Amino acid sequence: HFHPPLPAPKVPASQPAPLDFPAMAAMAPKKAAKVTYTYTDEAPMLATHALFPIIKAFCCHADVPVELKDISVAGRVIAQFPECLTAEQQAGDILSELGRLAQRGEANIIKLPNVSASIPQLKE
Repeated sequence: HFHPPLPAPKVPASQPAPLDFPAMAAMAPKKAAKVTYTYTDEAPMLATHALFPIIKAFCCHADVPVELKDISVAGRVIAQFPECLTAEQQAGDILSELGRLAQRGEANIIKLPNVSASIPQLKE
């Protein structure tokens, strides 16, 4: 049986006011914490690169700095062998640094979930 589509809902004529980012930023606490966005090389890579510019665009209107931290597998391996690398190649243990940061109240860390989880993990 064919059923015709439902009519579109009525939308009020008044439109919501546009967001006033400068006014919102003025109402925010004066000492804005930074946002730490994690870079990964796992399954959410596309989402990481798609969402990061959006996060930066919103945060810049509130004068909140956004920094990118590499927690990729390659970055974590490089951090474990500084003695094998030149000074320019060395990288800190970012994952441990983020662990310490997460224990503080002002931490704003964005880490996308790994979507390479097994079916039992996804069901939990």
